[in-house]
Amino acid sequence: MARLVNAYESLMSKYSASYLSDATDSRVALACEIYTVDELRNSPLFDVYAFRINYNDDDINSRGDAEEGDNDTIHTLIDSDVQNRLDPHPVLPIDVHPQDSVSDLKRCIIQQYATAWGLKDRKRDRDGLYLGWELIYGKNHDTDANSHSVLSYHLFLESYGVNNGDILHAVVRK
Repeated sequence: MARLVNAYESLMSKYSASYLSDATDSRVALACEIYTVDELRNSPLFDVYAFRINYNDDDINSRGDAEEGDNDTIHTLIDSDVQNRLDPHPVLPIDVHPQDSVSDLKRCIIQQYATAWGLKDRKRDRDGLYLGWELIYGKNHDTDANSHSVLSYHLFLESYGVNNGDILHAVVRK
């Protein structure tokens, strides 16, 4: 019986020390639920990046989300580029489709930023996404922790009511 108990303890300590603590890392999600974006940004534990959603949907104009002309769009992009150079927390554009899943968006983001964010050495989840970062969305999430939520990987962007031009935040554990 003692051998059985020792084998069980050895197995559990092996998996609880590495597999469970890394593979089911929910520390970032918990912090996102508790704190505002400003509090996360000021924390020494996290880096926070803002992304502006640019839907590349062919019928976006038919839905009325973008009724401005091309010249207005160009001026907006130039204005936002100038603002990003002056802003200590720039908003990065990201091109997606409204029916992309959150996992699709996360894959798109990590293709561009995984190395810069230091994610390359981290373990991956079952979808192949690096652990230790989350996407959050909501209104007034800079000042109200209850106004945003962590985006679940299996839902679509339109499931959360994410509109063209909305801001999402990536919260990355350092």
